[in-house]
Amino acid sequence: MKLRKTIILICTMLTLFASVFFIINRRNNIKSKTSVVNFLQRIEEERLDGLSLTIYYLDPWALTIHALSIDDLVNGYFKHHIVINDKSLEEHIDLLKRLSDVKLIPVEQESQINARLYYVFKNEKGNEMFSVAMWGWDNHGSIFVNGNEVKGDKIFYEVIVPFLPETARQRLQPYMNETL
Repeated sequence: MKLRKTIILICTMLTLFASVFFIINRRNNIKSKTSVVNFLQRIEEERLDGLSLTIYYLDPWALTIHALSIDDLVNGYFKHHIVINDKSLEEHIDLLKRLSDVKLIPVEQESQINARLYYVFKNEKGNEMFSVAMWGWDNHGSIFVNGNEVKGDKIFYEVIVPFLPETARQRLQPYMNETL
């Protein structure tokens, strides 16, 4: 009788934990989708005032001890980063608008991120609106948009090419060609 109560208690606890995890995960996903919609709407309306783009990158051929998370890339001592303001973004509004044409398709087989390129658009308050991380550890042409793994598209790389230094473009281009 005591064993039966213990089993029921364990099952109840597991169900409760699974429910909480599902609710939290769903809330984060909804927030992520809202940010993408708000960002793309702002681009379509050409409201770039106060918008900034920060690009973090690492030579894709650099050997690391483990796969790099976004935090590793952003906070690591081996990174390069560039900050672009709204005036520079305005020069490439047509390229930014192409992001609206891409359909975000979730991947079937998830992979672990090994961040070599990460960029984030922030509003005037410093809040993240849209972010892209490339590439997966064993990805199959996938990237991470606002933390969600989706099928990759070259536009996610092409949109930042005008802002990269020539050396970074040369080092990242072959990797991009191989993975997307």
